[in-house]
Amino acid sequence: LFTMSHELRTPLHSIIGYSEILQEDLEKTPENASSDDARRIRGAANHLLTLINEVLDLSAIESGGFKLNPVPINISTLLQDVADTVRPIGARQGTSVTVTVEGDIPSLAIDGLRLQQCVLNLASNACKFTVNGHVNISACLDRDSAPPKLSIVVADTGIGIAKEDQERLFQPFTQIDNSATRAQEGTGLGLVIAQKIAQAMGGNVELNSTLGLGSTFTLNVAAHLTETADGKT
Repeated sequence: LFTMSHELRTPLHSIIGYSEILQEDLEKTPENASSDDARRIRGAANHLLTLINEVLDLSAIESGGFKLNPVPINISTLLQDVADTVRPIGARQGTSVTVTVEGDIPSLAIDGLRLQQCVLNLASNACKFTVNGHVNISACLDRDSAPPKLSIVVADTGIGIAKEDQERLFQPFTQIDNSATRAQEGTGLGLVIAQKIAQAMGGNVELNSTLGLGSTFTLNVAAHLTETADGKT
């Protein structure tokens, strides 16, 4: 899978690109039905691309082709970007999304793309399984640990997860509801990938949940403070 990543992605990018062109052309004509069909093609291709990307991410991690690229990032900005991305998911469920940053977190040297991927997986799941509720994404920095520890918490007021199901959440290709009529689609890899990326960053993902009362996922990673021009961190 890792060596075939280009061959798997390229046709889908082509389908998505041409469906966008087709949709734009059709929207200029009175026939809206064809435009809707093009939109469905684009949506299905994007969904399939997401699934393939998850499988390829897991194969890259397990084959040793996964590398981190730490750069200085602003945690508050990253969390706001994630919140902006998942708000439409929450809105469809009647769920609000907020961000809370505790204290003054300085610029940190972390692989921002991978960290954002982890938080996005956790936040999108929270929105999918929370109806007419609330999702909060928060962050705090523990400077006293060695190295300093960044904790990002995604808490929701959703359906919660039964104790007997919690252990299975971090197993590849596993979802709590494996029936043919399950409400949410997906590979069941989002939490697995988040856990493996967190472990590569010197941390982990922890879960605290009660059925019917919501879930709290805590992403812990090692944080490396960056120095400013005057030598301060």
